[in-house]
Amino acid sequence: MQRILAVLSIVLLSSILILGCDGSDEELDTLDNRAFTPEDTIVLNGVVVTDTPLPSLVQVINTRGETAEGKVDADGRFSVAVANHAPFMLRTIPRDEGGELFSFAASEGYVNLTPLTHLALYVAVGTEPTLNDLFHAWRGQLSAEEVQMAAATVNANLAPLFNQQGLDYKTYNVFRTEFHADGTGMDALLDTVRIRIDPDAKDLSRSIRILDAFGNLLLTFDAAATVDHPATPSAITGQKKTDETR
Repeated sequence: MQRILAVLSIVLLSSILILGCDGSDEELDTLDNRAFTPEDTIVLNGVVVTDTPLPSLVQVINTRGETAEGKVDADGRFSVAVANHAPFMLRTIPRDEGGELFSFAASEGYVNLTPLTHLALYVAVGTEPTLNDLFHAWRGQLSAEEVQMAAATVNANLAPLFNQQGLDYKTYNVFRTEFHADGTGMDALLDTVRIRIDPDAKDLSRSIRILDAFGNLLLTFDAAATVDHPATPSAITGQKKTDETR
């Protein structure tokens, strides 16, 4: 009887040891899997449009200084996957002659690169540093709230043009609202306006000129304008001509 009990004790002890080892291995496997989980990536997709779709590359930078690029197709569409360290700054790299456009995204999804996103970022940053310098030093220096306030200032200055195209300047999001290069809505607005920025001007309002498609002064920019107190238009001429010829 004592011999049988001894054998049973040995078997039971062995079972406990085996179970203990299995549990440790399972826990170790779980920790290993957690440690080697691939880093999350997100996708930013949208359009690059001035008065026409802009053949270019789109480059995205996250707050760790990591960049990713994607081609822009003939319709101005792009898609870029990047490591998920928000917020992101975007820029175009034109294939032909032409200036860069800049944009911003606080999270994944749709985002535009247009003269209006460029202008909104310029208003958010001010005359210094340049947007190009900010991009290369990007670590998330702008918040979504700051960009949103700057975009509201841009909308307030372009309120008459928004109204003409049936767009609500008080709520329209120039960064996130999807549109198509079809001569209507935002695309029609971009057909009729040209943004000129003087990098040497020290005053924000004086550095920005809003022209029509023929290079004539269209609106006077007021950096203090808000959606509740939009800028007073200096002129509204010529803005329909391009759209009427379609």
